[in-house]
Parts: sequence; structure tokens; C-alpha cells
Amino acid sequence: MKNKFKSILNNISNEKKLIEELYIKLENIYTFENRFYHSLDHINSIISDLDSKWERYTMDGLLGKTYSEMELDKDSIYRCLFLATWFHDAVYTPGLNSNEIDSADLAASELQKLNFPEKQIKIICELILSTISHRPILDNGICKIFLDLDLAILGKDSEIYNKYCKNIRKEYSFVEQKDYSEKRIEILSNFLKRDKLFYTTEFQDQYEVKARNNMSLEIQELSVV
Repeated sequence: MKNKFKSILNNISNEKKLIEELYIKLENIYTFENRFYHSLDHINSIISDLDSKWERYTMDGLLGKTYSEMELDKDSIYRCLFLATWFHDAVYTPGLNSNEIDSADLAASELQKLNFPEKQIKIICELILSTISHRPILDNGICKIFLDLDLAILGKDSEIYNKYCKNIRKEYSFVEQKDYSEKRIEILSNFLKRDKLFYTTEFQDQYEVKARNNMSLEIQELSVV
């Protein structure tokens, strides 16, 4: 992953030393001892899902509107998704409402040091800010893909989902179980009220049914605690 990170940034910036330092900084952030779910594994999982579906996305027309609106080629779009993934949880304090805003600010600050194109920085920040409500603030394919990637964990196999639940609970270990259960049920219930959890056909086909089953079972378990 380190080589890929450096390669993607080296293609657009000559600041090799700063790129190396940025990777180390982000790696340290995501491997900090309190990162049980919002960790390097989460980043790697998103990148893996992105890579496995990227060819299909570029062939099925989902990104066509994005290209014309943003005047970016598919490599630039991929770069935005890749870097938004790396930065979207870079600032994470459980329960803090400013995490996404602070993460977007960090992305802008670090990428400006690399003389990264301002248009792409803006897109990356908008993608990160979309995770506040998990609704697209950009009405195009790139934002929908990013939100689906971030929530793909909801539709994973039961063993993976259960591990995710335990890790989220560890991150909120300072919250009493009753309060945690009530808030968690509220969050899951709001997701279940949506007509669709995922925005792209690829994720709907692969994860929608399983995600709803996973969340419904979690609500049942939390309700009896």
C-alpha cells in the first residue's frame, strides 16, 4: 500500500520527501492504539473494493457525467477517490461532531504542501464532507461511489460484520452500554429507513440485502442488552 500511495502522488507532485513523510504520518494515525475500526484495515478494505470495481465503473457509464462536469480524466478521478479514502478518517475522536470537517481541513493542508491541483483538493474535501450525513453533496458518480465504499462493511459476511460491531464498541468503550445501545439503534434504524442504503447498482446488487439483515440482527441484539 505504501508503494501505491507514493506512486499515485509522485505522478502529480515532485515533493518526494514530503510524500514519504505524509504516508508515515497517515500510517501512524491509522495504527494508533485507539483505532479499532477506523484503522489501516478500514483503509485497505475500501481500496480493495475500489480496485475490484473500478474497471466496471469506468465501463458502465457511471463516471461519464463526472468527467464532463469536472473536466478530469479517469486517472484523476481514481486519485481523488484514493486520497479521499486515506484522509476521510484521519481525524477521528469518537463522538466528536467535527471529525469530518477536521479531516477535510487536514487533507487540504497536506495536499497544498505538495502543490496538488486545487480542483482535485476541492473534490477530495467534498467527498470527505459527504460522510457527515452519508448523502452525496455532489450529484454524480464519484460521490456515490465513495459513500458506497465507506459503507460496504455493512453488507459484508456476518463474521466480518460482527467484528466491525465489536470494534466500534471498543472505540466507544467510555460510553455506558445502555446509552451506547440506544444511540447505535437510532443510527442503524435511520439507515434502514432509507429506500436504498447504497447508491450504485454494483453495491446494491452485492451488499443491500445482506446489509439490511446485518443491521436488523444487530438492533435485535442491542435491544436485549
